[in-house]
Amino acid sequence: MSYGEVRFEELAGRFGVEFDRCRLFQDASSLLSPAWLGDYLRRGQLQSVRTASAAGTFRIAPVLLCCAELLDGRCSIFSDVDLTVDEPSGLSGKCDYLLQASVPLASLFSPALTIVVDIDGDPGASWTKCVAQMIGMMRYSKLSVDEVFGCVSSGHDWQFMRLRGSICTFDTDLYYLSQTDKILGILVTILKGNH
Repeated sequence: MSYGEVRFEELAGRFGVEFDRCRLFQDASSLLSPAWLGDYLRRGQLQSVRTASAAGTFRIAPVLLCCAELLDGRCSIFSDVDLTVDEPSGLSGKCDYLLQASVPLASLFSPALTIVVDIDGDPGASWTKCVAQMIGMMRYSKLSVDEVFGCVSSGHDWQFMRLRGSICTFDTDLYYLSQTDKILGILVTILKGNH
């Protein structure tokens, strides 16, 4: 069983997750994105994006690279990384993207963020997968982490969430690629631990 096979009702039943909603990042500042990012994203918009890989390549990865640049390289970006921690429970499989403020993946510490690419237009399944990955991140860290973040993105829209203990809070705001400066501000806020 993998992250993508976990059902929403299992999050509460099997893993004890409770859900909440609020404006998680209303206080996160927008950060001015460099000209190269806007140029790259405009070019990426011209591409026909039908796969998660293409969405990641043309719309998500450039934003993540810019975030790393804004953090002066004090951020690691992992793509398609295996995060298997408990296969029988469904906490297994690969993360589309995993970001963390510390460099070595062998010691996953907060602040950390997983990003699930939703190209199928099924946000419910992608949210469930993202929450399962956040649970996996916490277990991978052997409970040395009490808070991790997640995001579901199609490349056009970005939905953030936080798992603190057993409470998963969904950001009530949805951010669009046209709000790249705000998305960058949120990513930097998470990775600096200023949330």
